[in-house]
Amino acid sequence: MKHFRPVLFIIPTLLALIPLGLSIVNGQPKQPDRVQIEQVAETNSLSAAAVPTADYVGEQLKPLDIPFTSTVWAGNPFDLVATITYTHTTSNLSRTSELFYNGGDSWIGRFPGEEVGIWEYSTASDDADLNGHSGTIEITASNYLGFVESDGHHWVRSKTGQAFVPQFVMYADPEHTYNQPAKIQADIDNFIVDHGFTGFHVKVLCRWFDINEKSCADISGSDPNPDIQTFEALEQVIAEVYEAGGTVHIWMWGDTERIQNPEQFGFNGTTDQRLQRYVAARLGPVPGWTMGYGFDLFEWTNESQLDTWHSYMHAHMGWPHLLGARINKNELTQISEQMDYGAYEQHRPDYDMYVQTITQRPNKPSFSEDRFRTRASNHAKDYSLDDVRQGLWRSGMAGGVANIWGYLNEGGTDELGSATYPNKDEILRYTDYFASRFHQDLDRCNSLTDATCLKMPSDDHYIFYAENSVSVQMDLTGMGQNEPFLALNTITGTEVLGSFNPDNLSWIAPAAGDWAIFVGDFCDYAADLPTLTCPQYSLPYPPAYETATPTITPTATNTATPTNTPTQTNTPTMTATPTNTPTETSTPTQTATPAETATPTASSTATSTLFPTNTPTASPTVIHTATATVSPTATGTLPPTATGTLPATPTLTPPATLIPRGTPDIPLHGENTIFLPIATR
Repeated sequence: MKHFRPVLFIIPTLLALIPLGLSIVNGQPKQPDRVQIEQVAETNSLSAAAVPTADYVGEQLKPLDIPFTSTVWAGNPFDLVATITYTHTTSNLSRTSELFYNGGDSWIGRFPGEEVGIWEYSTASDDADLNGHSGTIEITASNYLGFVESDGHHWVRSKTGQAFVPQFVMYADPEHTYNQPAKIQADIDNFIVDHGFTGFHVKVLCRWFDINEKSCADISGSDPNPDIQTFEALEQVIAEVYEAGGTVHIWMWGDTERIQNPEQFGFNGTTDQRLQRYVAARLGPVPGWTMGYGFDLFEWTNESQLDTWHSYMHAHMGWPHLLGARINKNELTQISEQMDYGAYEQHRPDYDMYVQTITQRPNKPSFSEDRFRTRASNHAKDYSLDDVRQGLWRSGMAGGVANIWGYLNEGGTDELGSATYPNKDEILRYTDYFASRFHQDLDRCNSLTDATCLKMPSDDHYIFYAENSVSVQMDLTGMGQNEPFLALNTITGTEVLGSFNPDNLSWIAPAAGDWAIFVGDFCDYAADLPTLTCPQYSLPYPPAYETATPTITPTATNTATPTNTPTQTNTPTMTATPTNTPTETSTPTQTATPAETATPTASSTATSTLFPTNTPTASPTVIHTATATVSPTATGTLPPTATGTLPATPTLTPPATLIPRGTPDIPLHGENTIFLPIATR
């Protein structure tokens, strides 16, 4: 699949001053102002010739900051309460949050207008300078995805309602990203664009009070205030990841042993709830983040404390954000059922555990919230690179369980975040092929296969996934017609294209591997799948396997005794022998256990790059083009019902060549593509 690089929108003139990169409006709301965004898509840009109809203009679901000033405040400015209410003049939707203190005499009201049109706002406070302000805001249409919400057990974005599976990568702590826009941008390019992760995981711990101190033992004073620099660092990461279409998951606290929680200040006490109010006022209006209360919670908190935190945060945030609190190791209970998602510390969960996790609480999303790390220390719970690839597919095929991943070799650490994965192309395949097709109407259908299965209710779109397999049994009798398929070796990137008739069949792979098979044209749901590259297939669809050239891949030796024994070899010219027409009959069931190598054989003369990077590398994507050479061989017997006649010298004209993915002006599945729908009935 052609990889789409998200466009990142930045406000360069303000970025150095306001790390968040949000639409910032300077001065009192006396005169209308339009913030100019550089290189915004034409549909989102504001016409310089347009006449403002409101005091402020912002974009839908992109936070707009409205500044206020007080010169009469006294005491602790973080304790000063001033609320601001926004009401949509057409729908009457209303949101209320607090102004947040931004240093000096400055307070800010932050607003992410959810609906296009005119909004009215008004403030209320015991502070005379912050009380009684009112005005209007015009919100224009945009393509921003909005807040992370839930739909049953699915994670969804509020703007589109489209489900996704959060796959976070461990990211640097706030002190390493403060005022570092270039680093954040480079990390987005690396981990979100080139790896395909959905966003970053950031742990704050006691840095809420001092950006340089992760332990509360090192926090000065008995009643500390929030550190504005910490929030500026978080805002910048959240905003830029949000611009890229991703999300950020925050861990609020750590454990007691390392003094990484507010126990010394009192849980939900004055200091703690001052911080909670500030988080709600400053981050509540910012879309694109979720929050877990912390880790090792069983050591230091309880249901009552969690319920108080959860209720207090939601009462002050003004906008929806999913909050959770993970349970003890490898348990499916919860400390508090009031949380918005189910959070679990699972060590190396397999597919069955992911399924059980979803079915345990089917009415809320699930998060396997341990960090799945690959590191030299080889902890028992750590992951190999193969585990990472398979874990992504297993969590998705189970129905969508969130995870956190980290490669802590070659410079990656708990504090600095993940290093680049050596197998990032395998991670990206999961995103390009599976995540781009993931739909909330997909449901498990394992009774139809000897593998794992998801299908749409219409019975014409399926995803099958099997590990270390050379064949996949599929009951497709529910389909109403012939449907195209794409089979993917998730390890090598090898593709096989073809189509299936409604039947109960066994698809034979060209070699053993971890195979995903996508049946049906998912572009039928293109409106719900914005990251899917369409069209998937050239029209007409690939021929059904019954009428395709009877090519057997890999080369098979028939152990039955036919009247003649032909030998077929896949070569770059795809010419088969013999030239006569033998008839074969046999009764055993075919078995094939070939092993696939990671690179094409020497007889393949072209280079195919599946996902081009700055330095093109060879990729063994071979089966969907006619010059593909499959090196392994397999021995087996033909299926009991397989009788037929092999044609004499089937010649493919014209000879095709390997098409490097991304080659200009050459369609991926065009006239030079030879479809090899390898299946048996």
